[in-house]
Amino acid sequence: MLGDCYFVAALATLAEWPERVKKIFVSEKSNGQGLYGVNLYIDGYMQTYWVDDFFPVFNNEVASVRKANGEKLGEPGEPIFSAATGNELWVAVAEKAYAKAHKGYVIIAGGSCGPTLRDLCGAPAYTHCWEKNEMVYGLWDKIVEGEE
Repeated sequence: MLGDCYFVAALATLAEWPERVKKIFVSEKSNGQGLYGVNLYIDGYMQTYWVDDFFPVFNNEVASVRKANGEKLGEPGEPIFSAATGNELWVAVAEKAYAKAHKGYVIIAGGSCGPTLRDLCGAPAYTHCWEKNEMVYGLWDKIVEGEE
């Protein structure tokens, strides 16, 4: 819905290493008042963003609004943005903190995984666009170096 699939893809990439996901959060639980701390590396500096556990949902008027192709946007009460299929909130909490860091959900529509991974874990990220039949010598070594 939002158009931040790049952000969800970056989270999915990071989720391959659960210990790295845990580092994003100040704690695995809320502070008792429904607040969660999320550590993001914005402009190269780690900053903690505090977000609550209230998430935007579709209201009763959603039934009258449709996508350009006629599909329903969602059902009343469903989250507008990221949602878990179970009882997990971490993706929605991380997304809300990322939106807060960038001054709103609308601002994070459209992006790239590389800079987003950098924002999530502070590690450098590189993107290379290949030309047809181009060989990138040493690429595998760089990939392995990033894993160390």
